[in-house]
Amino acid sequence: MVFVSLSAHYMVDLRARISEWRIAGEIADAIPRQLKARHPDLPDGSTLVLSGIPRTHSHAHVYPLGLEPSIERFYPDAISRYCTGPVT
Repeated sequence: MVFVSLSAHYMVDLRARISEWRIAGEIADAIPRQLKARHPDLPDGSTLVLSGIPRTHSHAHVYPLGLEPSIERFYPDAISRYCTGPVT
């Protein structure tokens, strides 16, 4: 009986965490797309500062390590410096 209860709890918790990671991934994927929609072109040597990006969505990290390469794909050779600001 204890095993069934623990298994059920684990499955519910796992489903919630998967949902958190999916939503966090959607947020992270939307950042470079929204940037490109707002600013189709950036001058060469631009400094890109992203502020207000949430670090997490519940327990899932939103700010992935792949965000910088993803943005550079949209703006090849235009960005000379890249940094993030605090969440406002």
